[in-house]
Amino acid sequence: MPGLAWAVAGAMTAASLGADSLPVSLNPSIAPQFETELITDTAGYIQRGGTGRSSWGFNQSNIVRHGDDVYAMCWRDDLHLVVFRRVRPGLWEASPPLPKVPQSGVLLVDSKGRVHVIAGESASYHALFDPPGQIQTFTVQQFARADTRFGAGIDAQDNILVAGGLDGMNWYVLGATNGYRPVAQGRVPHEKARAYYFVAYRDGAGHTFCYDDYFVKGSGYHTLHTYYYWNANPVQNPEGWKMQTISDVSDTVAGAARGTTENEDLLLDRSGQMHFLYLRNSTPATGEWSWASDGQKRTDDALYHAVGRPNGVFTHYRLGNFSRGRLHQTPDGRLHYFLCRGEWFRFDLWYAVGDGNHPERMSEPVRLATPTPIDHVFVNSTRAGGQPTNVIDCYFTGPYPGETRHVYYGRVTTARPK
Repeated sequence: MPGLAWAVAGAMTAASLGADSLPVSLNPSIAPQFETELITDTAGYIQRGGTGRSSWGFNQSNIVRHGDDVYAMCWRDDLHLVVFRRVRPGLWEASPPLPKVPQSGVLLVDSKGRVHVIAGESASYHALFDPPGQIQTFTVQQFARADTRFGAGIDAQDNILVAGGLDGMNWYVLGATNGYRPVAQGRVPHEKARAYYFVAYRDGAGHTFCYDDYFVKGSGYHTLHTYYYWNANPVQNPEGWKMQTISDVSDTVAGAARGTTENEDLLLDRSGQMHFLYLRNSTPATGEWSWASDGQKRTDDALYHAVGRPNGVFTHYRLGNFSRGRLHQTPDGRLHYFLCRGEWFRFDLWYAVGDGNHPERMSEPVRLATPTPIDHVFVNSTRAGGQPTNVIDCYFTGPYPGETRHVYYGRVTTARPK
C-alpha cells in the first residue's frame, strides 16, 4: 500500500497476540464512593429512521469535564443529538438540538472550556459552543468529511483530529488558528473493512485504535484483529501512518465459526505510554445477529490491557472475565479500570485501581451499584480534552434494547489504601 509504513509487534507472532499475555496480580480491593444521578429519561430511541442509542458508538466520547463544568451528550430523539451541562447535583440543562445526524457523534472540550461536537454523515460537521462555559449558543460549519464509524480527539492547542471509515481510514485535522478549517487530510486503505476508531491527538502525533468489521455470509461479522495506527505528525507528513496489530484471533477460524476480538479503549498516559483495552474470546462461533460475538458465551470473554510506547513493543496483561472496559488516569498517576461483565448490553459495572507505572498489578475488582444493568460506560477522557481530577466522571445508559433512553451520570471517589 503506497504511502503507508508498517510496524510489527516483535515480541509475539501475529496469531498469538493476546494469547501469550501475563495475568495481573490482584491487590486487596478498594471500595470507592460511587454516586449516580439521572441526566435524562427521554434520550432518543424513538426509531423514526435514525439511531437514537446514546451508548453507541462505543468508541466515541460522551462526557467531558472542564474545571467545575461537566458536559454530557446523548440523543434527544433518534435523529438529533443534544448536549447537557451539570448545573448542580441532580440538575442538568439541555442545549438546543444539534443538526440531524445518522449516527452518534463525539463530544470534546478545548483548553478554553468551549464544547465541540464532531457529528453528521461521515463526520461532516463541527459544532462549536462559544463562548465557553455554556451550551445554548453554537455555530455549525462543514469544511471536511471523514467516513462512518468515526472518532475524534483534541490536542492541548485545541486542534482536532478526526478518523473513520470501513474500506480505508479517512482522516482530517481541523486547525484551531484558522477557524477550524482542515489543515491536513488523507486516507489509509484497508485490505478488509475496519471500523470504530478511538482517536488521540497529542504533541502533533495522531493515534487511532480500530478493529475488523466485515461480513462473511454464513458466518456473520468477523472481528479477528485490532489495529493501532500512529503518525508522528500527520500535518507535516500525511502519508506517515504506521500500523501495528494489537490483538489477533485469526487462528480460531474453524469453518464458518471463529473467535472475536474487539477494541474497548485507548489511553495515552501522562508519560506518553499507550494503553489499549481489548476483548478476546477464542471460542469459535457464528454471529447470527449483527454483532460478531453474539453466538459466544460471555463467560468465555476475557479483557486485556496492552501497554507500550508508540511504534514499539507492547506487553499484554489479562484482566479477567470481563467483556468491556475503560481506563482513566487521575492526577496522582493511578490507573482506574471500569469493567463490564454479564449479559451482552445488560452489563454489571465493576471497578479496580492500579498504579500507572505497574500495569501488572491492580486491585481486586468490586461491583459498583448502578440503578439498572447498563449498555456501556464512558468516562471523562483526556483524548477528548477532559481535565482529569481525583473524582472520576462517568456516563452510562440503561440496558439495550428498551432502556437506553435513561442516561445516568456517575462519580467515583477513591482514597489511597492505608
